Amino acid sequence: MTDEAHAVEHWLGLPGQDSLEAKAHVQMREHSSEAGLREHDERDAEIGEAVRAAYSESQRRSDEEADWNASASDRKYFAEKYPDAKLSDILRNAHLWEDQFARDPLRTAENFRRQQWRASPFERRKNSAPVVETPPADLIDARAKDEWQRTKDVRDAVAQVAEQQRDRSDYEATKTYRARWNERNGGKHSAAHALAQLRQIDELAERNPDEAAHKIAMRFGAPATQGELQERQAAAQQAAEQHQQAQATAENYLAQLEQTNRLPSDYKQLEPRVAEIIEHAKQDGFPASDPRNWDQLMDFAIKQARTELHHESLNRAESAIDLFRRDHGHYDKLEPLIADLLQTGLVQRTGNHLSDLQQAYNWAFQMDPEISAQRSRAAARSISGGPSSDA
Repeated sequence: MTDEAHAVEHWLGLPGQDSLEAKAHVQMREHSSEAGLREHDERDAEIGEAVRAAYSESQRRSDEEADWNASASDRKYFAEKYPDAKLSDILRNAHLWEDQFARDPLRTAENFRRQQWRASPFERRKNSAPVVETPPADLIDARAKDEWQRTKDVRDAVAQVAEQQRDRSDYEATKTYRARWNERNGGKHSAAHALAQLRQIDELAERNPDEAAHKIAMRFGAPATQGELQERQAAAQQAAEQHQQAQATAENYLAQLEQTNRLPSDYKQLEPRVAEIIEHAKQDGFPASDPRNWDQLMDFAIKQARTELHHESLNRAESAIDLFRRDHGHYDKLEPLIADLLQTGLVQRTGNHLSDLQQAYNWAFQMDPEISAQRSRAAARSISGGPSSDA
């Protein structure tokens, strides 16, 4: 309560000052003051949130620009070495190579070697020492030297502005590639770090394309040595042979079961699911190449397939019931009778859940005594001229 409200309340407490109008006036002022404070607090909260969001965005941009500025020497390296290529083109080309290395490091390494031995993707220009301009030797007059210096300062300023504009253009044009680098590295490596790595690869590729291709390929999972490559190839060959042996064992086992009529009657329905379960078991390390293990595996696969199919059938039935219930007002009342009709086989199942449910519902509707009585009364009213309704 404000000081003014306290004063008015004190005045109202004096004898003769307790009119309802005055008290109502005080209550209105208090309510208005509280509402104003709430509105003020909400507005302050919104402003605070906006300020924090603006600060966060400003900080992000500041960090990006600081990262960009940290890569100045590497960007200058690429600009001088490949003067006819934009930085965005160089980064796009690097990303394309990375994508190919990620898919197939060994094949891509060979392609990288061949291209580097032939020529770089961009025309290279050797870096040369910067040229330091000095006044011509025949300029003796001090005024002429000052004029030359002013002209040079203007030329340098124009070149600096043009360089800043190119730098800003490169900054905007490479946003996508810098973001991809950050995403690929889980936010751990900055764009400056990526450009420094790219420069190291470029310098190494110029000196030794084979070593550069090998190092890049290793980053994407290629073997480090010829011995490791041979080990991987041997392991892959062994895995392929084991898979072929397990496949042959499975085919022979199934053929024996079929010849001896040991397959269950519902196997055709279970077969696709059984094959999936067996394949997963083999991937998990089940010794499927040993015929002695197949009885156990087949029993498990058949039971699991039946369980999965049963659950799927229940789910389909529940979905059908939910749809049916919405359109049939007496379903909840008739549900026990419907279940009995389906379970006892009085209503034969066709495999079409909605059709079977409709048939059972029709029978239950006719059999329920309360519904039959309602329909009889409705029919009697219709004959006598009263309104009729379909239950």
